[in-house]
Amino acid sequence: MPIFNKSYKITHKGVDLHIGSDDLEAFAKFYFRGLPVLERCTEKFILDLYVYAHTSGLNPLVVLDEIKSLEVPNEFTRTKPATMFTRLPLKGIWHKHFFSSHFLGQNMQIAQGGGRLETSIGQVLEKYEGIENTDENWKAVAKELTQETMALFHQRKERSCLTGEWIIFIKHEGNNYYMSISFHANDDISIYDDVLTSCQQDFPHLTEIVKNYAIRTA
Repeated sequence: MPIFNKSYKITHKGVDLHIGSDDLEAFAKFYFRGLPVLERCTEKFILDLYVYAHTSGLNPLVVLDEIKSLEVPNEFTRTKPATMFTRLPLKGIWHKHFFSSHFLGQNMQIAQGGGRLETSIGQVLEKYEGIENTDENWKAVAKELTQETMALFHQRKERSCLTGEWIIFIKHEGNNYYMSISFHANDDISIYDDVLTSCQQDFPHLTEIVKNYAIRTA
């Protein structure tokens, strides 16, 4: 378990947080009970989860469910499989998506891309071509268009292709070490710097391993 001995003043999404070491420790013990991975989590990872839970309405259990899927063989997940970054500077570091309702719009946009939405709309309009111009008929059209739109999302969900934000972690000697939570908008260098800083603070033996990933995974 991380040694919580720091306090933080953080402003995120207009919310000011004053986080003490006791706050982080209590948060970690409450949410990670029954999931024996705390000794492989950095303080940065716990802090990220705390901040997003208290400023963005993120349910920490959403993230922990994805961690469980990484730790337990054949555990079900509706998001994409974990993958390793292949480009510098993140080459060799892993990430796993997690999903919550906050990311519904993003997934709808992806699901409807590539002309899929236009095709579905066209099929519905063709089906109702020439109908009488009444309120009831157009309500029926609108209802079916909504159903087709949601069907694209559910198809993506059933294929376990939902996307969200990232759990950043390292694989070493058969174990996962959880470094941070990152957003797609974060640039690669800042993510890499967070990983290195987290290693130096909590897992010094992983620092040189991360620095040498580009060579070892070439």
